[in-house]
Amino acid sequence: MVIYSFFVKGEQIVVLDNSVPDFADNQQQLLDKGYVRQFEELQATSPQAALARFKDIKGEEYQTAHAFTTGGVFTSLMGALLSKG
Repeated sequence: MVIYSFFVKGEQIVVLDNSVPDFADNQQQLLDKGYVRQFEELQATSPQAALARFKDIKGEEYQTAHAFTTGGVFTSLMGALLSKG
């Protein structure tokens, strides 16, 4: 299996194979174009499989963050309503 790195710019995601000889050059070209290298590096059998897992991870992160923010708002509202009643 190969280790892949991810670069994001807006909604675009580029997957790079870390083992190719020109990885450093490709990475620099993406960074120069405004892409941001992501922390995640995933081992997968293909770039498509790596991308699918990366999207799953990012989706889980979004859902967790959303749950914490909406949970806090809900708790605050309930506290305010209960204290008045």
